[in-house]
Amino acid sequence: MQGYLRSLPILLCSFVLFLSACLEKIDLEVEKGYEEALAINGKLVAGEPAFIQVSVERLFDFTASARKRVNVRNVILLDEENCSIELALGGKVDHYQLSIAGDHPDFRVETGKSYKIRINTFDGRTFESEFEEILPVPVPTNLRVDTISQRVYNSRVGLYQDRDFLVAKLNTPIRGPDGRKSRLMWETAPASPNVTDTCNLFNSIILVEPVLLDGNLVTVNEIENFELIRTGLTGSELNNKTCMTLYQQSLNEKAFEYWGFVRDLLQRDGNMFEPYPGELPSNIRNIEDEGDLVFGYFYGTQQDTIEL
Repeated sequence: MQGYLRSLPILLCSFVLFLSACLEKIDLEVEKGYEEALAINGKLVAGEPAFIQVSVERLFDFTASARKRVNVRNVILLDEENCSIELALGGKVDHYQLSIAGDHPDFRVETGKSYKIRINTFDGRTFESEFEEILPVPVPTNLRVDTISQRVYNSRVGLYQDRDFLVAKLNTPIRGPDGRKSRLMWETAPASPNVTDTCNLFNSIILVEPVLLDGNLVTVNEIENFELIRTGLTGSELNNKTCMTLYQQSLNEKAFEYWGFVRDLLQRDGNMFEPYPGELPSNIRNIEDEGDLVFGYFYGTQQDTIEL
């Protein structure tokens, strides 16, 4: 999920590379105040075990100061009763994670409860997120992938031609175990090792932007044949076995709104009048200095996995 947000600097760099095709020399200057800006992203997943991952990075990684690591002293997860648990350094620099067993003696991660993160740095700064509620997720009932042929316009030859597509469709209830309609988000991952021996197609295809559905805006209690992915095929791929791992996640209203902003940003087409990427909302701040710029988001979710 954090891969979505990491796309933001890539989008900026892509714009610069586009300009470089027309200009002999480019001096890219970061606006004052943004040189030290941080991107803090976190995700807490309720389950058995629960799992949290947090990254603390420089927003821009091409400036001199960005080449220095963020001096993080600790990353802490807290609940509404002020119980806390410290995360461990993950496998990558500036990434922190922790698995929390359901029978942990001191800390529980449960749906219906709210959590926040706190990041302390060695230079005396403290960043905190807002509390984020974890909502239960409905369990999807069916995932299938169909091969269809569709007539599309080929601009290179100026003709309409038949083209083959893979279309992934999902059936799922809208209401969660608590009876409330859910705000849903989906992401994909490579198939599990036990089903990848003959699967080559979907391992290299992932959702590059959030797929979202607000259950409060539909009148039914279950959606059928909801299209998640439509991707073109070449002739050599038609006989490949299709494998897919899909995560269905429940979001609270604030997190749903945030990922809607991210989706809209990733769909930008380069129009000069589009909003600047820094306008993305954040629920994380320096608790002692509101002028200390920080970007990113922390959210909690419950997710259900379905594979084919």
